[in-house]
Amino acid sequence: MHFYSAAVFLTAALLLLAEGPASVNVANAQGLPVQYGLLGLGDLTTEDQAGPYNVPQVQAFEVEAALATKTGSPFGAITDQDILNFLANTECLESTFNTYAAFGAGLPQSLRPGNVTGGKLGNLSPEVREWAQEVALDEQGHVRLIREVLGDRSVPCPDLDITGGFQKYFDNAVGKQSNPPFDPYKNDINFLLATWSLEEIGATGDKGCILLVTNPGVANGISGLATSASYQSGVDRHFLWQRRNESVPEYNMTVHEVVMAISNYRNELDGPANTDQPLYNTNPNFIAVPLNNINLVPTDIRGLTFSRTPQQVLHIVTLGASNGKGGFFPAGQRAVIGWPQQLTHMHASAIAVAARDMKCKLWQLPHTSHTSVSVYTGS
Repeated sequence: MHFYSAAVFLTAALLLLAEGPASVNVANAQGLPVQYGLLGLGDLTTEDQAGPYNVPQVQAFEVEAALATKTGSPFGAITDQDILNFLANTECLESTFNTYAAFGAGLPQSLRPGNVTGGKLGNLSPEVREWAQEVALDEQGHVRLIREVLGDRSVPCPDLDITGGFQKYFDNAVGKQSNPPFDPYKNDINFLLATWSLEEIGATGDKGCILLVTNPGVANGISGLATSASYQSGVDRHFLWQRRNESVPEYNMTVHEVVMAISNYRNELDGPANTDQPLYNTNPNFIAVPLNNINLVPTDIRGLTFSRTPQQVLHIVTLGASNGKGGFFPAGQRAVIGWPQQLTHMHASAIAVAARDMKCKLWQLPHTSHTSVSVYTGS
């Protein structure tokens, strides 16, 4: 298993060292926001003899957040099963919405659906309906993967509020009540805005979970979920770009303006890290495309996609509910990882570490049969 740990935990290039304590060389990118300073990553050990490496600040932040998530849970150590069951909840949301929109019915019983409020056939053009059908079947496959991996240990889908969840989500993002109420099934534009808003959460959340698992087969499966969601959100963005100047009459705004509002709202909900971007690049020092250019693939200045922790995802899909119940999940999630209030502690701790000390304590240990990871908690 040591080659997997090297592939995953070294992916963020945080595994350094020769002999004794050393500071990490951070590869700074011009114009990166100050919150992307190097965070205290603790005592990481590795068998890789080729370090030290330069660590991009965005990846340093993401790995610190992942380690804080994995070790800071009030429910004890988080297992691969816990991560998969957390993903089952979000994949159930995505697959249920898209299956109703594409086919007018919910998930097959073999995927163990929950109670659904607001599912119906979408009023879509032939072109967008074909896309909705492809996404729906992909998303059903994602739920099927988790069912197959965990067997009877997988949790059933939670209760979902589709129309109410989307209406509150969009109203909160835009800052006013939709008139008429926002309906994600109403037409092509509303559906594309809705499915894009979920897929981009899925893409970043799935990627963030890769660092949290230990089994290489599980990690490979979650990588497939992340890349699939990234492809889907990219297609959604292209559809939306083509319609960027069209009106969303519920808010008297253009598609581009609504996308920007959703992007800003997700950024607000998921904490201090800047993990979201609209259809246009408005900051050439941070996004790897020219100013005011099309931005179909949200990345940092190095062209790397973003990650979110489970707690960040929960903060978004529950619309910031402190008890984990709200938004699309009126009764909460059916998973150990179900309380987004861990986010506040996680980021407060991480930022405090960054402000205190821009160095990591990292040691190269003698060759062992596996790579171990522990978190430095010293003052």
